[in-house]
Amino acid sequence: MPPTLLVSAIGQIDDVRKSRTLEPKASGDLVYLVGKTTDELGGSEFYRYLGDCDGRSAAPNEPRPYVGNRPPTVDPERFLTLYRAFERASDEGLLRSAATPSLGGWAALFARCVMASGLGLDLDLDDACRRAELSPERFLFAESNGRFLVTVLERDRERFEACFGGLPLLRIGSVDDEPRLKLRIARRTYRWDAAALSRGFKETLADG
Repeated sequence: MPPTLLVSAIGQIDDVRKSRTLEPKASGDLVYLVGKTTDELGGSEFYRYLGDCDGRSAAPNEPRPYVGNRPPTVDPERFLTLYRAFERASDEGLLRSAATPSLGGWAALFARCVMASGLGLDLDLDDACRRAELSPERFLFAESNGRFLVTVLERDRERFEACFGGLPLLRIGSVDDEPRLKLRIARRTYRWDAAALSRGFKETLADG
């Protein structure tokens, strides 16, 4: 393994009861995307996968065959405004669950939420793709910073949305009882049950 820079950050939580985990909590809760998704796939899992599909997997310590030229960027001022709105919603007790996409973008996060909760996500991403002006695959796998996936009680919808007035926020669906991920995107509907997602998530592990 080449030398790797590791940056760790520690913050104090004034009230641990306000901490939120990634798994959706109950059927009927609303699902929101917070933040802006842009065409930032440079160095992403998406490009690594394309290399694998073409039989060009990189050897250890070797450059990947496909990298892309738009890595995720950071806009501190824009993010701070968004984070303060998120903090307000958290302080008011409006968040049922919250998570940030990382490797694999929204697609990987949706799957992780279903696997962690034993519940389902019923999502429509057509409007989200149009707003972002991205193709479905770029929207799903972009690794842009400054984004959250949150769930909210139906009765708290107006209060939650008021916290993000003028900021990028979009309701994309709801939580349901069936343990599967259901996506409507590009006018097509896709379904993966939790067991299939779990198998796909674990099959690359060394011990199977």
